[in-house]
Amino acid sequence: MTMETDLSVLTRTDTLHFEPCSREMIPLLTKLFEKFPSRSCDFSLAGIYMWKEYLDYQCCFLNNTFFLKGKSPDSGCDIFYRPIGCLGETEGIDLIREYCRRNDVKGSLLLSETVFGNPEEIRGYDPLHYIDDWKEYLYDIDRFVRFPGKKMEKKRNHYNFFVSHFEDRRIEMIGPENIQELVAFTRRFCQSHAGDKLLDYEGEKTIDALHDYDSYPYHGILIRIGGRVAGFTFGEHSGDTFLVHVEKGDIEYRGIYQGLASFLAEDVKSRYPEVRWLNREEDMGSEDLRRSKMSYHPAGFVVKRIVEV
Repeated sequence: MTMETDLSVLTRTDTLHFEPCSREMIPLLTKLFEKFPSRSCDFSLAGIYMWKEYLDYQCCFLNNTFFLKGKSPDSGCDIFYRPIGCLGETEGIDLIREYCRRNDVKGSLLLSETVFGNPEEIRGYDPLHYIDDWKEYLYDIDRFVRFPGKKMEKKRNHYNFFVSHFEDRRIEMIGPENIQELVAFTRRFCQSHAGDKLLDYEGEKTIDALHDYDSYPYHGILIRIGGRVAGFTFGEHSGDTFLVHVEKGDIEYRGIYQGLASFLAEDVKSRYPEVRWLNREEDMGSEDLRRSKMSYHPAGFVVKRIVEV
């Protein structure tokens, strides 16, 4: 059975009908994202299922094309994402406009594009139409394998400290045998970072993702030191990009985050040789996250602009 046949099961009419993103959609979305890979975490299993309550995601499949609708957490207005699939973009956007007209919905269309260099270098760049907090950070995966080069010297120093001072470390693939330990680790991590609404939500959804890890095409590693979990990270593969969804470490071990990032990059390169970029997702407006992400010297960004439907 082809992906087209599978997707047609959810094709009801020639108009859009949105419904909550259910578990039954996971196999269809997996096939669709394999056929139409995106560098944006918006079009990934974790990007949808970990954030579907926060952004009130609803899905529609029509003519072998995926439509995603959410709500702005600030304004509550409907946001429609660029449709992906077999329909042409113009035809897909026309269907969104017809949906808004028919349902008397005033919505916005979120369009993403990859920019290498600075977002301000886009021709016709207008900061009023780009959501700066939602830009996703892209990195050359080769720059994350032991952090070569002058620009990465500070990261390399932390990495070198980690590998030289914690020689009893052990790297494991995330799987059924260690999920419960990672859930317990995440709970402790969340308790030490309590108070931030967004981080609290992300922590809860990380635990949900771990409990249901085998239902998704996730790939990740954990690091043990002295037998204890010191940190873990996981993401998913999308064409020439690997989307890093979760990264949590115990800063008691200096260099743990550089160790996690480098060991994952090395493993991804061997497992998916076509991967060129790491997407380490948005900073969500956090100045601390922004400084951290910029300190790894991104090669580019997935930028997002809003246009009226």
